[in-house]
Amino acid sequence: ASDDPRVRPAGFAALRGITIARMNGQLNSALTPLRRATPAQREARFQFALAVLRAAAASDDPRVRPAGFAALRGIGAAGREALEQLAARPGVIGDRAAAAIFEQDGRRGPTPPRLRAALRSDDTERRVAAMVTVRGRTAVERLTELSRDREPLVRAAAVRELARRRGVAAAAAALAERARDDADPSVRAAAVMALGAQGEAAAPAITAALQDRDAIVRMSAPAALVAAAGDAAAATLLPLLPDAP
Repeated sequence: ASDDPRVRPAGFAALRGITIARMNGQLNSALTPLRRATPAQREARFQFALAVLRAAAASDDPRVRPAGFAALRGIGAAGREALEQLAARPGVIGDRAAAAIFEQDGRRGPTPPRLRAALRSDDTERRVAAMVTVRGRTAVERLTELSRDREPLVRAAAVRELARRRGVAAAAAALAERARDDADPSVRAAAVMALGAQGEAAAPAITAALQDRDAIVRMSAPAALVAAAGDAAAATLLPLLPDAP
């Protein structure tokens, strides 16, 4: 809490180090029983964890569901049975499960009919879930339309999908539009970060974001600029440092 700005960083770094050391100690303590567990005990604990993830995916809380489905998708074959069970449900939970399975399969094969319908739904979460199915020659055009959707969550999902289209001029143009014009700062920030994958041609749009009215957007710009322009970003970023020469 020093008044000297040269001292404060060292103090906070020390406090952070103490916290990390304590967390590591707690983690080791938590893992010790697992290391000593029998195969049957480990399997029981795994099934319990899987049940927790399945419950999260099927939660009534839309803030919880994405994390549950992301976790089930991320554990591969171990989560597949749970996803297939959830995919039998109607509505948004079934749609999210079908989308997770589609992603597990590498986005190959025919588009599940329920996800085609979900993409046209009035339900925001259903449209977000179905975004993974947008592909083919008209994908960038369709994603550009979705990036102008009335719902910020849909626009943000479209931005994330556009970010996968690296080196595609139309995708870069759509991202630059969202970074500049979107009314929601979280969407603008997502678009700025996505522009980082579009190469040096995206640098002007990212540089403009350094002057955005919202801090979340300004904070996303330096990393994106370095990703897009590499060493050339230094000429823009160095003068912004407090002690710049």
